[in-house]
Order: sequence, then C-alpha cells, then structure tokens
Amino acid sequence: MSNDPNEPRRPVPSAATRHFSMTGAVDGVQPDDVDFDFEFPLPLDRSSGAPANITLGEYIITHRIGAGGMGQVFGARHKTMDREVAVKILPKRLSQDPLAVERFYSEVRAQARLMHPNIVTAFDAGCHTLGGHRVHYLVMELVRGESLSQRIANFGPMPSSEVLSILKQAAEALQYAHGLGIVHRDIKPGNMMLTKDGGLKIFDFGLAVLREIDSQASAAAHESQLVGTVEFMSPEQINTPEKVDHRSDLYSLGATLFYMLIGRPMFTGEAIQTALAQIHRRPTPLYEIRGDIDLRFDSVFQSLVAKDVNDRCQSAHDLLEKLYALNLIERPVVPSTVRSTRSSLPRMNFDRPTSLGRGTSTSQRTFEPIGIDLGMMRSRASYVNASHKVEEVPLDGDAYQLRNMLYSDAERIAIGSSAAAKRVQHPNQIFYGLQRWYGLPLLERPFGGRRVPPEVLVSCVLRQLILTARHNLPNASHAVVTIPGCYDQMHRISTQTACAIAGVEVLQLLDKPLAAALAEVEIGMRLARASGKNEFHRTMLVVMLSGGACEAAVVKADLEGARTLSLVGDWKRGTLRWQDRATKRLAGLIENKFGVSARDNLNLASQLQRTMERALERLRHTSRVPFIVELPKGRYEDAIHRDRLSEWVEDLEGDCGLFAKEAVRRANLPPDSIDSLLLIGDVRWLPHIQSELVKLVRSDARVVPIGSADLARGAALQARALMPPIDPTTPKAFAATSYDLGMIVQEGNLQNPTPKILVPKDSSLGYQVSRTLRFTQDVRRQPVLQWVEGTRSGGNNWHRLSQVDLQHCFEGRKTADPVQLRIEVDESGIWCGALTWLAGNKHLAIPPLAEPIMDAVSIRQWRDWLESIMLCNMEPVQR
Repeated sequence: MSNDPNEPRRPVPSAATRHFSMTGAVDGVQPDDVDFDFEFPLPLDRSSGAPANITLGEYIITHRIGAGGMGQVFGARHKTMDREVAVKILPKRLSQDPLAVERFYSEVRAQARLMHPNIVTAFDAGCHTLGGHRVHYLVMELVRGESLSQRIANFGPMPSSEVLSILKQAAEALQYAHGLGIVHRDIKPGNMMLTKDGGLKIFDFGLAVLREIDSQASAAAHESQLVGTVEFMSPEQINTPEKVDHRSDLYSLGATLFYMLIGRPMFTGEAIQTALAQIHRRPTPLYEIRGDIDLRFDSVFQSLVAKDVNDRCQSAHDLLEKLYALNLIERPVVPSTVRSTRSSLPRMNFDRPTSLGRGTSTSQRTFEPIGIDLGMMRSRASYVNASHKVEEVPLDGDAYQLRNMLYSDAERIAIGSSAAAKRVQHPNQIFYGLQRWYGLPLLERPFGGRRVPPEVLVSCVLRQLILTARHNLPNASHAVVTIPGCYDQMHRISTQTACAIAGVEVLQLLDKPLAAALAEVEIGMRLARASGKNEFHRTMLVVMLSGGACEAAVVKADLEGARTLSLVGDWKRGTLRWQDRATKRLAGLIENKFGVSARDNLNLASQLQRTMERALERLRHTSRVPFIVELPKGRYEDAIHRDRLSEWVEDLEGDCGLFAKEAVRRANLPPDSIDSLLLIGDVRWLPHIQSELVKLVRSDARVVPIGSADLARGAALQARALMPPIDPTTPKAFAATSYDLGMIVQEGNLQNPTPKILVPKDSSLGYQVSRTLRFTQDVRRQPVLQWVEGTRSGGNNWHRLSQVDLQHCFEGRKTADPVQLRIEVDESGIWCGALTWLAGNKHLAIPPLAEPIMDAVSIRQWRDWLESIMLCNMEPVQR
C-alpha cells in the first residue's frame, strides 16, 4: 500500500507492502528516520555533535522519502558520480531470512532487466554491514513529481486527453515488462507517478512475491485480512492469487483509469465488501458518470475490467492497438529501421487476442459495428461483411427502410408499417417526425401509457433498428449514426441520449453530407486502385434536402478519406417543414371555400397531412400531381406542379441554393475546383433547383444522386474504419464544426459583450483549445463565464450553452488569480470543458448544456422501461 494519504486505505497485515512517494525532501537524517528496524548507533559529526549522514557503500543517505512494511526508501547521493538516487532497504525481519534475501535479489535482477522510460530504472544493488547488521539495498533513479493519487486529490478528476496520455504510457511500460515475463501485481495510483513534464513512471515491479513471503509469518492475519489495496485488485488476485498473470495488471490499470477519470475507486466500502464487488459487480459505465467521456473510451475501460480473464483485454499490446484503432490516440510514425529493431524485442505471444472489434470470451462473441442512417421520416442500416462489402439490413418485412412512425394505445405500441396502417383510424395515437420535438422535457400525448421525453421515441426507433440488424449481424452493438450536419449542441446531445437509452454504443454521430461523400469516395478509390492509380483527389459540393434539414457542404477527398471544409444548413427547413407549410395552405384554401377549419377537426387535419405527404412523394416521379380531398360539404380538387412549388412552400424553395453558395464561400475555393455535385434526398427530383446548383461547380462536374441507402453505406464504412480489425483500404470521414463556439465574460456592469470565439466554425472535430483567463483586479465581484454557440443567422444570434459563476465555484479565489480553461470538441461534434484554479488546486468540469438533457440514472430507467414495453407490448413488425 502507498503512504499517500489521498489513496483509499484498507486494513492489511503489518507486513503488507507500503510504497513511497518521491516528493519533497528533509535535509539531514535523524535517528527515527533510519533506525526504524535496525538497532545500531548513529555516528556523530565530531565538529558539531549532530547526527552525521549514513553511508551504504558508495551512497550517502541524505533524507527519508517514505517507509512501509516491506522496507524504507531514502534519498541518497553517489559519492563519486554526485548523482541523486533513491535507495530502498530490505527490512531487518526479512534480511535474516535466507529465502527472503534470495527472493529480494531475484527481484533486484528482474528490476535490473527493466530499462524503459516509463519504468523506474534500477542502478545498483548490494549488501553493506552497518551496526553489526547486513543491510540489503536496491538503488533506483530518483523521480521528482507527484503520484496519480496526489494529483487527483489536488486537482480532481483528470481531463480525458491527459488520461489517454497516461494510459498510453502505462500500456507501453506493461507491454515491455510483460514481454520479459515480469508481472507487477500492484498497479494502482500510488505506484504511478507523473513527472513535471507529464511523463509517467511506474514503481515496484514484482513486489507481490515479497508480500507472499512475509505473509507466511502470520497465517491467521493472512486468512482474516486482505493483503494489498483491494480497490485495484483483480478478481483472480482475491480468489486464486496463485493463478495471477499479466492480465491482472490490465484489470488494475482499468481500475486506475476509473480513478483518474472519476476521482474515486470503482468500488468502496469495507475490505470484504470491496473484494466481493471486484469479483461480482460490474462497474458503472464511465459515460453515465461523466457526460464528456467518449463511449469508445468506456468500451476500452470495460474491456480492461472484465471479470473473466478470457473476456478481458489479453495484452498491453492489444490495448495499444485498440486505442490506435479507435483513434483515441495517434499511432506514432516509426522509421523502418526503428520498426525492425522494435520487432525484435521480446513480447509474449497470446493465442487469443482481444479487441473491441474481435473480442474473446467463453461464447466467442465478437462486437460488430453497423451504420445507421437515422432520418426524420425513414431510417436504414448497413454493415460491412467479412468480404469487405457493404450489405443492407431488411428492417420492415422485406423493405430496407423503417418508417419512423410510432403508434401507441395505452401500453400497446407499434413501429413502422404496423404503425402507418393505423394512421387513418387513429390519427391522434400516431407519432412521426420525432426529432422535431427535441428540446421538450415531456410530450403532451402519452406513449406506452406514460408521458415520455422525445428522446425515448427516437430511441424506440433506434432499438428496433439494432434488434432487427441482429438477425443478420448477431453481435451488432456499436454504430455510427448519421445526423444533419447543421444540428446544434442540443440536437446532438439529444441524439446521443436517445442512442444510450436504446442500448446503441455510438462510435460517432456522423454528418449526413459527409456520410454521402464517404460512400462516393470509397467507390472512386476502388476504381482508382483497380486501374492502377496511386492518387485520388476530389472536391465535392454536397447538397441535402431531407425531412429533417436542408444543408450544403464542401468536402475534399484523397486517399485518406473525406474531410469537411465547410457546412451550412438549417434543421428547421427540411421537407417536413415543406409538408407542414403546404398542409397549412391547403387547410386555408378549404376553409375559404367550404368554411370547414382543420384547427378544430383532428381527423381533417390528419387527412390533409396525409394528402400533402403523398402528393409531395409522388412529385418525385412526375412533374404534376393532382389530388382530391373528400369533404362532407363537397370535393376539393387541386394539383402541385414541380416548377411552381413556391406557391405551396413560399420561401423554402430557395434554401438549397442559398446554403450552397455560403458553403462554397466559406470553403474559400474557386468554383472551377469543385469537380462533383452530390444531391441528397428530395433535391434530386427538383430540376429547377439543380440548375442553380450546377452554376456553383465546374462545367464538367459529375452530378451524383445520393439516397438513404448511400448514407447508411457511408455510415457503415465509417463504423468499419473506427472498429478493429482495421482495414487500411477503408477510407475515413473527418468532420468539422458547423458553428462558432464562444465565451462571454460578464464582468462588472458590462452587458451583452461580444463573445470571444474559442472554436471557430469549420474547425476539424477533435479540436482542443487551452486558454489562461485573467481578470481585472478592481472588480469586487468575480465574473460570470457563459459559453454560447453560433447560429446560421450569425451576427448577434447565439444559443446559450452553459455558464459558470466564478463568485461561487471557486470560493476564496482572488479576482486577480488566473484560471485555466480547456475546451474539447469530440468527433461527434459535442463539446466539453474544464476550469482549473491552479493556485487553489481546484478543478471544475463545465457541462455542455446549462440544463442537461437527461442524467445517467434517468437514461438507465428509461432504457429498462423501453426494453420492457418493446418486449411485452409491441406489435410485431410486418414481415
């Protein structure tokens, strides 16, 4: 156990290992410092009569660093080399045991083999007679820094980016040590230190061997108490310690990962309770405790802390590969000469590698990714099969589309075509256009017998998609889900919440225009490779008019994949708005002619909605669609013409051209550089809109129609690119922010100041920014910091996201004290932030929204309820 006062403690035998913290130093050695176990007189300095420094061979002891049951650690200086070192001394009670001494030197030899930048280096070892006693000692490098447990105690939970850096260093150290056959057995925050430059150092490899020896001195104590730090023990360390192998270190590393991110151990309580929890209880998912944790990060954590060693990540090498494959860390570029040298290093060969994409367990389960095109009106799902071909999933009978329509009668529900069949008779029990209700706390009409948030309706569709996909892909669990790129923070977080309720592990929320571009790029790259070309370049203007949004993006593609340069759009102006606008006009015409109002007649309103939906859908295949509305007072006849849509939808028709021009301008590209025009959704059947769009691209540009199947294809390709095993021939999509992210400092009497832009629009996702905030000293009240998001309207139109009142969050802070701000925007376009008051050692996480969409407990409760409703009360989808 560590001497660190901030690390959780458990009762242990007197012989339990207590490690040291190499921070701080005390000049001079006092009698109590050295004579903790040995009975020998201290020499005196004859000139002063004060205790003199102790000498062990070539090492002059200068100060004590730490002490524990397995020995005491001192700072020392080499007499000849004048180098500061750390010296660990074997306790007297063990130095008199020949077996313990032999084990000590076995450990010394093992430690001497470890030469890694993230492992404390052993310099020397020996035996020195002092005061009639043989003193066995090990000399190591002296590390100046703080342990991870001290760091958490001082600053609170760590940012995910910093934790990933530590996890990478720890994995590299364990990969190296395990390759030499050395298992640590005591990985925990107190045995891991951070240097001033952010480097990681791991201590005490192999001390568990010595603990076993010492524990034999008191069998009763060994039986009644747990030896070590149970908060970081693996289940097999508690159940069958004789069978512990390298995978136990990975479990402990996962427990340490939880501690770094959350600020407390996975399980707490009495020693036995904690031990039983390590054996039986699954830890809470990270994303349910911290909303800024990437779900991919949680999947890595879960693979480390699996109870069964066969379900667990099988090696530190596999852990690193998983981190690379999920793009949580960047793979280093290694020169060929170095690469060949590294390949010669010893590494343990495991027959059953584990990764997120190819897991191992008693059931040989694999985790298979799918791509979901989550539309406003309809959705699709696709996946990449074993032959690297994209396959669609039948979702509603033989149909590859699932209509996003729900029916509810008390607790009885139906989805898709089953719900659509009930629309005529039960219009007031139908739910469709589900995402348009994002932002409401609860819907007015009940669903499944109770009022629900809109995210639950969307999750019902998503859950049906994932369950149906499992007919083709039994282990479908992770997904890339498409959304309109113009979605703001609230819509993105709502969609992410809906996925969590549905039990869908989100790899990424992918912008629909980028999904379309990726599908097109993948085909182009395959054709280029087939023709022997080693280069591929394309610049595309992607324009989408769907039920949920109207938007345009400029995308640049090469052999790596597709990258968004700019995106402009509005989620309020999709074809669902077209239908509503056309329905209101039709209702007005009927009221003027017959005096019948749809405002007070739900059946008539539903009839008019269905009429305009069918008319606009049929307009995809013909230039003129006549329609008839049968009324008690007579018949209303009219028609919709393609070239006269403005009569029905007014100003909405010009949005595509307007957004496309703005996207091209923001991309800062000349029109003749755009060689492809991709048309998504309903814009494909509106030639007068297309004629405006072709003026924005090169005269010989390819015009490519894109359907929802292509969007699902792009999502499936992205899912395959994010999940191991990695196919290097699969291109990847790189999205960008659509809106500015800014901060307003409300200081003193200053009202409505101009926001300071922290993350500019069109910044590549994965963006990070760090700022030191300083404020004036003459203001008595500390400022309020408010984070805002830009809108399509620009100018002074901003959406409020979150705010922090420094007057209350950092009590005792002087106005002049600087505050460190860190902002991150993940690959799904969702931001998170943190404030750190360095002088006060305080850390504060900034929520992405002032009012959270839903907390972790509510998500779990809604998930359980939805699972029960769909299992017990849902009508089967028609097949």
